[in-house]
Amino acid sequence: MRVKSQVEADRRPLSNNCFKQSFDLLSTCMILTLLPPSPPSPMPTPSPSQAAPPPAESNRGDRARERLIDAAMEIFSERNLEGARTREIAAAAEQNVASISYYFGSKEGLYHAVFERIASDLRQTMGAQIKEIEQLHAAHAITRPLAVSLLKRLMRTLYIHVRTKDSQGNGGVGRLIVREQIAPTPAFDIVYERAIRVVHETTAILVAAYLEADPKDPIIIIRTHALLGQLLVFVTARETIRRRLGLPPFGKLPPETEHRVRDTIARILEEQAEAQLVGLAACNFPTIASPDALHRVISPIQQDPT
Repeated sequence: MRVKSQVEADRRPLSNNCFKQSFDLLSTCMILTLLPPSPPSPMPTPSPSQAAPPPAESNRGDRARERLIDAAMEIFSERNLEGARTREIAAAAEQNVASISYYFGSKEGLYHAVFERIASDLRQTMGAQIKEIEQLHAAHAITRPLAVSLLKRLMRTLYIHVRTKDSQGNGGVGRLIVREQIAPTPAFDIVYERAIRVVHETTAILVAAYLEADPKDPIIIIRTHALLGQLLVFVTARETIRRRLGLPPFGKLPPETEHRVRDTIARILEEQAEAQLVGLAACNFPTIASPDALHRVISPIQQDPT
């Protein structure tokens, strides 16, 4: 009996302690629910050593890639695709020869990258003017005076683009395009589809607007080609005009002389373009109503070459 009483006596303090702990826990929970929520702790700011590394490696790779394209542009223009050596290109770019395979896959891949650069540069230069002309054409808003103004500006921009590339040491652009025109490879598809075709079509829009014809008329396309050919001759036959004018080699002109010569030729190209349009309209030369009728123009020439 004494043992049982002692056990019950020993349990009473334990029960009291458990009750007290439960009460304290309940009170704490009630207090916490009544308190406003505390603001979330700010995210720790990463230290400079924890931050994302700067894109130095990517920039270095981009620079290496661009230097290879620069070097390849000049060497390909001098020796063509078959004659160029990858070791020579890599040495000119101050890169390891393996970098050509790494960035471009092959010498042919590098050659294509050169033409992607040419097309990208031309589209970047001409993009705003091309978009303006296309929008005006879609709105049927190109009058004869506006056609002349837009054509003159387009001719000047095209010529200065090519001439600027020459003065920057990228004279190979013209030689590459001329070689591809004579013996086209898949690389010509790149520059034609991405740049040359849209420039040619846009110029045809202006010629057709002035002559009140269809831009897709074969005669208009041929006249457009003849018009743009005046500009291209300063690329393909630039050594002739340099010697006729008694100038030092291109790329070695003093800056003031370079600017003066460039501006004079650009102005003459503008005048030639306007004179051609005015003269063609005054003579009222016929055009072809449908591209399918091109044989009417070609056939007589084929039958009588003289």
